[in-house]
Amino acid sequence: MSLEKALAILGDLLELKRVTFRVEPQDPYLGQALKIAVENRVTVYDSPFIAQAIAKKATLTTSDERQGRVAERLNLEVEYI
Repeated sequence: MSLEKALAILGDLLELKRVTFRVEPQDPYLGQALKIAVENRVTVYDSPFIAQAIAKKATLTTSDERQGRVAERLNLEVEYI
């Protein structure tokens, strides 16, 4: 892929984010995320997504099998992509 094409795609994604996605701070989930990370031996990078899904009673969408297995052990519904 050319740099020009990659930059065009990036621009499109940033515009989509601006009009479609809500960016939520991780702070409210960090305590639970750390607990999940330590107890399940996953990274602190992955665990806030699990903690947020738990708090929101939401399905976790992931392509990370390890993250998904941890979420399933914590009784979350997981959608693999």
